[in-house]
Amino acid sequence: MKKLLFFFLVAGLFIATSCDDGKKGKGDGKDSTKKDSAQAKTDDAKPSDNLVGTWSLSDVAYDMGVEMTPEMKAMMDPMINAMKEKMNMTFNGDASYSMVAPNPMKEGEILESGGSWKLTEDGKMLITQETGKEKVDSLTLTELSAAKMVITQKIDEKGSVTMTMSKN
Repeated sequence: MKKLLFFFLVAGLFIATSCDDGKKGKGDGKDSTKKDSAQAKTDDAKPSDNLVGTWSLSDVAYDMGVEMTPEMKAMMDPMINAMKEKMNMTFNGDASYSMVAPNPMKEGEILESGGSWKLTEDGKMLITQETGKEKVDSLTLTELSAAKMVITQKIDEKGSVTMTMSKN
């Protein structure tokens, strides 16, 4: 449980690959095989281009590796709801990040942190390190577009947390 809380506090997260939004010319007189300049930029974007910006938490799914009791769920849900309301992360083009999030251990307190980030060459992992800390976090990127990011972090051998973020 402590590692899950730590994840929410240090969640220096995300990235994957750009994806086509599926929009094509629809009877507008344009050649649907040609891309407008905005679409071409999105298609040609590197994963890191999509990551740069400010993201808000929109959903959290967790698997603790054991069946969640009603008591455990009652404890987790208010923390997750507070995170959805107040957590945001900003990934900068200089490979730094900052995060603002509610302290799950002290109601009303806001925590701020930051550090550095990088993507693996294949764009499937986001590596983060909080400033002043030795620990490096590796997060699996399952989706990254200009508007949505989905990342997963293993918690121990049995559990995981998957966070969906929306770009502001």
